[in-house]
Amino acid sequence: MTWDRIRTFAHLFFVNEWELMLYASSIDFCVIFFMIYNVAQAYRGAEAHGGRFDGLHRPIVSGLASLFVPGWGQLLNGQLGKAVFFLFSFFVQVYLVVLYRLSPFFRILADIEPRQFLLNRAIKIGMAVLFVTALSWLMSTYDAFLVARYTRRIRA
Repeated sequence: MTWDRIRTFAHLFFVNEWELMLYASSIDFCVIFFMIYNVAQAYRGAEAHGGRFDGLHRPIVSGLASLFVPGWGQLLNGQLGKAVFFLFSFFVQVYLVVLYRLSPFFRILADIEPRQFLLNRAIKIGMAVLFVTALSWLMSTYDAFLVARYTRRIRA
């Protein structure tokens, strides 16, 4: 809703709309990186104060946690590396949905190249990325459930 005002303000500094989208995208990826970094640092800090976390060993809880937020179940299982991967996939998916639905991304691409080659390619790449991230969301849920069930058996 405020894109026209932002674009008008950017034109005062000789920044075109495409450059403005690139700047906004780079800021968004920095925010995503710092969010995931904060999760990892919080996990490491908790381990430093309370000792190594071996996981909850509750398959249903881990599976449901990853169903709500991919990577959360892996955190509950004590697998930080997997959790960071799945969280990154989730944030990229949310970012792409917001980029496609709420920004003038397609209009800007159509203005840059009137033949629509870039627009068609962006749509195909976006659909492929959304499919892969949705698949990783399901894999996150399945993995969290299986790992918690497996570690529960070993522990018992």
